[in-house]
Amino acid sequence: MTLLDVTGVRAGYGDTEILHGVDMRVEAGEIVTIIGPNGSGKSTLMKSVVGMVEASAGEIRFDGQRIEGLRADRRIPLGLCYVPQTENVFPTLTITENLEMGGFLRNDRLDGRIRDMFELFPDLAEKRSARAGSLSGGQRQMMAVARALMLEPKLLLLDEPTAGLSPMLMEAVFRMVRDINATGVAVLMVEHNAKKALSISHRGYVLAVGEVRMESTGPELANDPSVGRLYLGSE
Repeated sequence: MTLLDVTGVRAGYGDTEILHGVDMRVEAGEIVTIIGPNGSGKSTLMKSVVGMVEASAGEIRFDGQRIEGLRADRRIPLGLCYVPQTENVFPTLTITENLEMGGFLRNDRLDGRIRDMFELFPDLAEKRSARAGSLSGGQRQMMAVARALMLEPKLLLLDEPTAGLSPMLMEAVFRMVRDINATGVAVLMVEHNAKKALSISHRGYVLAVGEVRMESTGPELANDPSVGRLYLGSE
């Protein structure tokens, strides 16, 4: 079943159009990764899906419903959650308080869901009373994702989740993505560590100058030498 269907989307900032008619989809239960050179429109596409950037043309359907005309705060309750690359936690609040903030739209008690998050992220459970600003880079990313998962989304959008992390912490984040997906949550990810991200993805898209240039399974794109040579500046 198609969970997210983006068709002919154009979007940008002011008079500058960044996306020039992008088509993309995410099936229920998939991990999908978007890669491409800097300035290709990857983050703009993510923000268009969640409503932080308004699409000037095209359609965005989520779970069968057209959402391109909805404000961002109206899209979240439908099952979309977005984790930006930076400024994605409340640094002066504790881990538990961050999780409580993540669940502010829920109408039930938060205790059970917070327990679920501590089971999924045991490193956070050990530091539940620590301020989020004291966490390492990898732990902070886990904190941001756990907060997003408090609303039990159908689709989790991650913008450069391993940016600035050491190789060891990168591996931890990718394991986290697989673990989350194993619970049934679909994941749409923009990631600079293209080869690793694609290797764990069901499908991937290569975006360049605001257009989709390639689409295939994640492993096929990861092993295609032309992807790195033509679009990622590598040999």
